[in-house]
Amino acid sequence: MANEQIPTSSKSREIKVKKFKKIPIFVVENHNDILELVLPALANNYLPFQNNLLIHFDSHPDCCINRQMPAETIFSRTALLENLSIENWIIPLLYGGHFEEIAWVRPPFAHQIPDGSYKFFVGNDHKNRIGVSSNLDYFLSDGSYINETELKNKKEVKLIVTEIHDSFNEIVKEKTFILDIDLDYFSTHNPFLNIYPKAQTYEKLKEIYKMDKNYDVNDPSSLTKFVNERNKQLNFFDTIFQHMAQHGSLEKYKFNDDASLREKFERTKELIDCLCHHYSIYDIDWFIVNDAGCTVDDELHQLPHYESSEEEIKEMMTKFENFLRSLKRYPEIITISRSSHDDYCPSNQVEMIQTSVIKALQNVFAEELKDQPTFWYKNSSNISALELVEPRIKQICHAHNCPK
Repeated sequence: MANEQIPTSSKSREIKVKKFKKIPIFVVENHNDILELVLPALANNYLPFQNNLLIHFDSHPDCCINRQMPAETIFSRTALLENLSIENWIIPLLYGGHFEEIAWVRPPFAHQIPDGSYKFFVGNDHKNRIGVSSNLDYFLSDGSYINETELKNKKEVKLIVTEIHDSFNEIVKEKTFILDIDLDYFSTHNPFLNIYPKAQTYEKLKEIYKMDKNYDVNDPSSLTKFVNERNKQLNFFDTIFQHMAQHGSLEKYKFNDDASLREKFERTKELIDCLCHHYSIYDIDWFIVNDAGCTVDDELHQLPHYESSEEEIKEMMTKFENFLRSLKRYPEIITISRSSHDDYCPSNQVEMIQTSVIKALQNVFAEELKDQPTFWYKNSSNISALELVEPRIKQICHAHNCPK
């Protein structure tokens, strides 16, 4: 597109934003499922169509990018939902202009991105891939860095990384915001630590996926060279493990004998042989093996693993409630992700944490809240999320979120 801005419906900017009569609490299992409500809320003017703030309590930033997703996917709600997962649902909302600022509120045991305030651009490149101009190691390891000069349809965004504190009004100011809480903020597992332990899979993946970070953080050409090499490696891992998932062996796998990948190939072959020796191929999820590998490229930024004690959870909950009381504005929507089925939030603690979070919200926001949360993860009807939250509304269709 020649225009530097992603086209949006002029109506979406002119129509007066509605308000939910009461603040909804929308509870999901997988974090990306909050978009089942957020996207229709944007399309139906329950949120401003652009420039919102997301306050994101989580043990994980969730700011990866699906490398296989074309940028235009954001124009179809159905396609977008199909292409997003728990780790990569936020950046497309920035690219679409719906949010201009993300505040990741991390627990003390999560260190994937250093605390700070970071401004950068999000846009798409000539291959129609979404990327960011940030030189943070998080984005470089994900392979999502693109030199700012190569970005089209770019817009400046801000990422704030911080532990919880009581001065968020400086961040919120007059912005419309969503309060988003992943229950693994209070206690979290790294579900990959014990993946196929007989083959020592996790430790071997560390060696296989490790990449020397020999770039100059202030030199865009050096960053681009590193990211190109990183993406070549990630694409290699994608193809070899996809082949294993489809064929169950490497017998017909064609390695292109790229010298820079030869050692990775040999080590990956050894791991596959070891896994097949200890486990039936029918019991191995090769996609999970690859997912685990993508989280261990260096020791510093691995997934947090900290199961909080009951006393620690109570202390965190007190700080959380104090944070809520300090806010001078109400959120438009409150979303909660359980993250227990994949064991990020410990299954033996998730119900207690969920009950405590909802109680804290009710203690502070009281009459401003809807009578009951909407438990989307229990929903088995064909009723849409927005209709469950706001019954008897007539949904309409706008640019980015038109159901197709």
